[in-house]
Amino acid sequence: MPELINANPTVYATTKISRRVQTEFEENEDTIDDIDSQEIFDLIRSITDPEHPLTLEQLKVTQLEHVKVDNYNNQVLVEFTPTIPHCSMATLIGLCIRVRLLRSLPERFKVDIEVRKGTHQSELAVNKQLNDKERVAAALENVHLLEFKITIANMFKYKFDTLKVTYHSEFVLQVELNRPEKLNTFNPALWVDLKECFREIKHDSDVRSVVLSGAGKVFSAGLDLVSTSLSDLNFSVEDPARRSHRLRLELLVIFALPLFNFHTKSKLISFQPVQEFQDTFNAIESCDKAVIVIVHKWCIGAGVDLITACDIRYCTEDAIFSVKAIDVGLAADVGTLQRLPKVIGNDSFVREVCLTGRDFTSNEALNMGLVSKTFLNKEDALAAGFKTATLIAAKSPVATMGTKHLLNYSRDHSVAEGLRYTAVWNASMLNTKV
Repeated sequence: MPELINANPTVYATTKISRRVQTEFEENEDTIDDIDSQEIFDLIRSITDPEHPLTLEQLKVTQLEHVKVDNYNNQVLVEFTPTIPHCSMATLIGLCIRVRLLRSLPERFKVDIEVRKGTHQSELAVNKQLNDKERVAAALENVHLLEFKITIANMFKYKFDTLKVTYHSEFVLQVELNRPEKLNTFNPALWVDLKECFREIKHDSDVRSVVLSGAGKVFSAGLDLVSTSLSDLNFSVEDPARRSHRLRLELLVIFALPLFNFHTKSKLISFQPVQEFQDTFNAIESCDKAVIVIVHKWCIGAGVDLITACDIRYCTEDAIFSVKAIDVGLAADVGTLQRLPKVIGNDSFVREVCLTGRDFTSNEALNMGLVSKTFLNKEDALAAGFKTATLIAAKSPVATMGTKHLLNYSRDHSVAEGLRYTAVWNASMLNTKV
């Protein structure tokens, strides 16, 4: 993983955004309103740092007292403070502040962005770059500048061994299962990476929708049986009651994670409770952002567990689905038996595919409501997924978060309970302006 420029920045408390009451004179559309320092600060305080999921205000990179406004001469000066004197992203941060203001303020304003004196070892060079007309013009023409900043940030934040995470466009993130040589089967690392990834996404204000797909020839062939160690279960206890108790505890595992003991230099077996793996798909379901999953070719076992936790499901015409747990002598235990009946609503079909473990096709999946659309190939399915994700990302993030949360709540409660909860929820959320 790339080394962070500032691995442990100091985080400061933020202040509540003030809402200045406009006077009758200011509300007149024919008058030219003065702009104060607070308004400028409110525009830039929420910009995210390139390395961390923290705002410039939280890191005290921008502060209200370092914003100057001259309405008479139509000038704005913002001085910012890099978190460390050798910060190599100071120019990028300054350009993001400049672009945010130039896109938000009336054209009559001249905007100057500078590193505060004495806070950066190359402040003169950085300030020269920030005021270079060609550099600023290129930044303004590049509609993806802010997305570029986000991408730089996520080179660090979204770095996983088994996932490939990239920005497709503004507010739209693509997460790929990235074990193509193993058919994207779930090994210990993938379980952990997927959970941590979606927990990050939940709190990332630069993400509003996610397209989840699989790299390589198939979406996912399920559990990585090479990593499965059910043979390590302890059957040696002779007393039937004690053996049953022991097996009940040990069967609360999907597989064993190999750990290395550096004291004895021996390989240990650490059994992970099944709840740990249930939490992986719970993280997708509870993520505030809309998750669109694209299935191609095989979607077996844990793959079905995964897609039932997503919001919208598309697949290719050659997709094959299967709930395979019964064929390895277990009941599916990380979500399929709980979510599939609610996704499909056809109890007979659910019981058939879960009790037989048989394959079923994309046509069956479409007819039964597991997927909402099918496509000729993966490329077409991804294109449709990104189109839907972009449409969702253009909506109010508060509205999309609330819609997903209330749909999940209402699914698990009665209509009356859902309506009462929605009334309470919206009483708070209707205060938003976005």
